[in-house]
Amino acid sequence: MSSSTNDILLLQLEDKEEHSTNPRTGTKIIDNRDSANKPKTVETSLWGDSTRKQIAILTFLLMLQIFVSCCASIHVAFFTRVVLEKGGSVLHAAIILQIYTAATTVFGPIFGKFQHKFGSRNLIFAGSGICGICQALLGTLQYVNNLVVFIAVGIALRFLTGIGNSAYNTAATTIACQEFPEHVSKVFGFLQAASGCTLFVAPALGGVLYEYFGMFMPLATAGGIVVGSMSFQYFVFPDYSEINKNKQQEPDKFNSCTFLLDPLVIGILCVVGIGSGVFGYCEVALTTYFDERNLSTSYAGAALFAIGVSYAIFSSLTGYVISWKPNIRPHSLILGLMGIGGVMWLFSIDQILGVVYFGAFLLGGFAGMCVVPAFEELLVIANKGIITKNTNTGIYSNVSGIWYANMGIGMTVIPIVTSAIKDWTKSPFSISFYGLSIFHIVCTSLLAIFMIYKKVRNRRN
Repeated sequence: MSSSTNDILLLQLEDKEEHSTNPRTGTKIIDNRDSANKPKTVETSLWGDSTRKQIAILTFLLMLQIFVSCCASIHVAFFTRVVLEKGGSVLHAAIILQIYTAATTVFGPIFGKFQHKFGSRNLIFAGSGICGICQALLGTLQYVNNLVVFIAVGIALRFLTGIGNSAYNTAATTIACQEFPEHVSKVFGFLQAASGCTLFVAPALGGVLYEYFGMFMPLATAGGIVVGSMSFQYFVFPDYSEINKNKQQEPDKFNSCTFLLDPLVIGILCVVGIGSGVFGYCEVALTTYFDERNLSTSYAGAALFAIGVSYAIFSSLTGYVISWKPNIRPHSLILGLMGIGGVMWLFSIDQILGVVYFGAFLLGGFAGMCVVPAFEELLVIANKGIITKNTNTGIYSNVSGIWYANMGIGMTVIPIVTSAIKDWTKSPFSISFYGLSIFHIVCTSLLAIFMIYKKVRNRRN
């Protein structure tokens, strides 16, 4: 072969290497193939690829996530005790607490479907405002002694709080995914770390405030902080209602029914919903567990604190690991779900407090391992491929709405049904946890078998 021919081939190779970019993201593809024939990977960095405006949006989003989550959960450690003091039962407390998640079940898909009409910024503004105001009003029930009025007003305020929280969560998740499409697992992990940690850490603070000041002080404070944060929201968060006009696919063209009929989607939503129900039941069960032993609400707050801290650590770490090694996403999902089912065996009334706290820490960790890969798996299925900067906003908003609706179903049905069975049978909490554990493990095993079957079938095809 002549030297001129070699020169031409060399130039062609250099030109091919120079233009080796991802056609959908524009990111340069780094060829890491060696003698082991490794696949190509895309070199990206959340902080290096983001503008100052995007970093500011993420920072304020995480800060608001903490405020709203604190507002929604600061009462958990003591609310069941307040209901019991008013003459109610554990079932009454469960209904008031979990009607909040029933609202997210109803309104999550609605906000997801029509977010492009409402506008993401408007949903965050209105949702957080409703959540803060209603939670502050809930604190005034401290001065209501009539049980019927207490329950009726409590249900109404919690339902409105759920509507506001549903609007906020759907819009916040959409903004995070839209701003960081190539880092969805990381930013969603951050959001889950902020909300999850606060959802369980705030009760510890609420328990202490309740011991000294009663119910009104912690609820009014948390609600007031959220209402005060409304002052900066319109200046920071973007509104995506106009962006979609330039997209080839309108957001309202997303077929939710087709998406929900996918067997893998059904399996993921069912098992994750059961897992979220376990968390909802833990809020009621653990607080009552310590109350039956005449221990202060600080003990229940400490157990919820252990769940929250562990959840925050593992959800954020899982987001980074999955972004680095996407192939382990299904493994992390199944391992986390199996762990949730197994850990529930530790929650027995005959166990010492140390075992309960250890189980709470493990429960939060396994939950963090499964939530992030589950959400990203749903996005990939909805998008029919990997998430890129060209992914339509409607996919983010619809999947986010369905996600929070599914979480709401689990956190509504399972705590209420389980609490009702416990009150009816007069059985200890350990029996209900054992039953939930077996049910959760069986459902997770079926999901794992189906995922293996689907992977094998795809390889044969």
